[in-house]
Amino acid sequence: MKKTAILLTGLMIGAVSFVQAQFEGVIKFKKHKTTETIDYTYHIKGDQVRIDEFDRDGKLKGIMLINSTKNEVVALSPDRKLYMDATNSRVPAKVNPKVTKTSKKEKINGYMCSEWLVVSEQEGIFVTYQVIDDAKFSFFKPMLETLNRKDRLSKYWLEVPGIENRFTMVGVEKYADGKQKVKLEVVEMTEKSVDASLFKIPSDYVKFEK
Repeated sequence: MKKTAILLTGLMIGAVSFVQAQFEGVIKFKKHKTTETIDYTYHIKGDQVRIDEFDRDGKLKGIMLINSTKNEVVALSPDRKLYMDATNSRVPAKVNPKVTKTSKKEKINGYMCSEWLVVSEQEGIFVTYQVIDDAKFSFFKPMLETLNRKDRLSKYWLEVPGIENRFTMVGVEKYADGKQKVKLEVVEMTEKSVDASLFKIPSDYVKFEK
């Protein structure tokens, strides 16, 4: 009985430690396209993510509230003080890319990362991810599944086995000729407690009906 009690206690402590180890905080990153650079900020708390998008002058342009457990996305317009349901129920098309984890490693923003290459001969696209080795980013894959975006950096990630609970510091999409199309890169990552009020629709916002 004592051995069983000790074992159960150990399992409970391990489970609590796993929950406590998951990332909570703020991630700032840039999206570089051929004609523009866009700044984003993620606020992460459990299964909820808030994405802030800023214009080139640093003004808050749009907000997305994602709840991956409920599979819900709400879009907010700070200028117009409107919100709307932005949940995407589209069935995503499968790509079945070729995936390779290379031996290359690099420390980025204090986190050790491994390089993953994802190639789609069907689409003629090459993607490189710098993936954080720590498996404490359980929010990321469910967030991408809930957003259900068409962009390849999101779509390809969902088809890569073995990177559950991980996050990418850098993601680069290139054409078959090597020309860069899109680059996402984290510029700041801070682990801290995040206020739950950030994930609520402000009381003075009005619902926009399509």
